[in-house]
Amino acid sequence: MKVVSLTKPKYKDIECMRVQTRILQKCNCPHISKLYDVFEKDGMLNIVMEYAAFGDLWSLLSRQGVISEKAASALAKQLLSALDYLHTVQRVVHW
Repeated sequence: MKVVSLTKPKYKDIECMRVQTRILQKCNCPHISKLYDVFEKDGMLNIVMEYAAFGDLWSLLSRQGVISEKAASALAKQLLSALDYLHTVQRVVHW
């Protein structure tokens, strides 16, 4: 679960988070973590997502340091597949 304070970010950032969570709720792609629930309580935005055993990509790369070309290729394919899904199915343009 990810918890984000709604009292500190600017209004624009809060609205952006809400839009992103609405998009994620509609996603059904093996390379995008599933979003199970979003709720606001006590000035906090609570985001319940699929468990990622190895963490996010940044954490993985931070732990691993250098990765093989084969691993980098596999990661790139997954990222591009997720981006293709967002662009073609969800009609999202990254901003």
